[in-house]
Amino acid sequence: MKKLRILVVTMDYPPPMGGIQTFTYNLEKGLKKLGHEVKVLNFDGRNINLLKKLKPHDLFYTPATIHSHFSVMKMLRSPQPIMRLRNFFYNNLVYRESKLAIYEFKPDIVHLTKPDLYSSIYGSDIPFIVSCHSEELIDVYPVRYSLQKALLIHCVSNFAKDKVLKIVPERAKDINVVYNAIDLEYWKKHRKNHKNNWIITICRLIKRKNVDSVIKAFSLLPVHFRDRYEYLIIGDGPERQHLESLAKELNVQHNISFLGQVNDKKKAKLLASSKLFVMCPTPYNNENEGFGITYIESQAAGVPVLGSHNGGVPEAVGNGGLLVKNELNPQEIATSIKRLLSDQLFYDNLVKIIKKRIGRFHSLEQVNSIVSMYQKILQK
Repeated sequence: MKKLRILVVTMDYPPPMGGIQTFTYNLEKGLKKLGHEVKVLNFDGRNINLLKKLKPHDLFYTPATIHSHFSVMKMLRSPQPIMRLRNFFYNNLVYRESKLAIYEFKPDIVHLTKPDLYSSIYGSDIPFIVSCHSEELIDVYPVRYSLQKALLIHCVSNFAKDKVLKIVPERAKDINVVYNAIDLEYWKKHRKNHKNNWIITICRLIKRKNVDSVIKAFSLLPVHFRDRYEYLIIGDGPERQHLESLAKELNVQHNISFLGQVNDKKKAKLLASSKLFVMCPTPYNNENEGFGITYIESQAAGVPVLGSHNGGVPEAVGNGGLLVKNELNPQEIATSIKRLLSDQLFYDNLVKIIKKRIGRFHSLEQVNSIVSMYQKILQK
């Protein structure tokens, strides 16, 4: 097999470690393991200072931003003019740095980890593939440009595929669904037979993750049940203060621990030691859960999960857990938690199912599938 030179362009690179960051990291690591030469062009403002990267000419139009989407009047009249202007500068920066990287690295193929990154390949004749997740899939010029021009489109779930088809229905034959995956060997090392009486949630603390409904559900559990279990919340975000106040208001603060951001090793240790992973996301501002990598990580650690029907969650959970019908109903979440932790036969059966299904989510298999897409493109 010919070894390829692959330029990966991303706005999601660890740290922090979320679903798309995990995808990008595993893609880079897997491609290198297969012997390919990989360059990652990172535009993630959470771990690099984009302001320092800006040049004076990034404040002016480039070929990538000469479009009505970026008209001055349209940007200034938008509900968030500062955000729109920032995106204008950002796209000019991405265009400039990507053009230079393509010239110097001379890739065989470019892989965009999100369609928003259209300016990185604008005007280039280098073949490219784009990965699609969920919340970025809205019908606007940057996204539409990538979806129309990419030779193949990678979706992390059938839910993401359906969203893509609403924007570019003519591309149906060019979409490949390859689920997000993880390093199963890493997670197998952390599996534990003995589980602590912990219920755990790992996510960014934002509205669509719906952690407040889980806290309310925890408060509805019988007192003897609540006293037996501790609820661990790993992650940080704008909702943290509200969630901590809610726990106090419901008088369950002594049974809930907000642990903030933790490193990968500690996250794996805490997750593998827990009895149940709970995350019941809900739609918010056109944002949905594209897949949910933490459901897969939980199952790889031998931990059953409780999720919702939002977005690609059912595809991630499969038959390795339960899904609530109404994620905004704390009583339904509480009933599901109680069932999972009270019915030992049901719980043990889920653990057996998890061991059988988790093999399909090996990151190396995911990378091999994506490499097959590269080869298909290059053979055209």
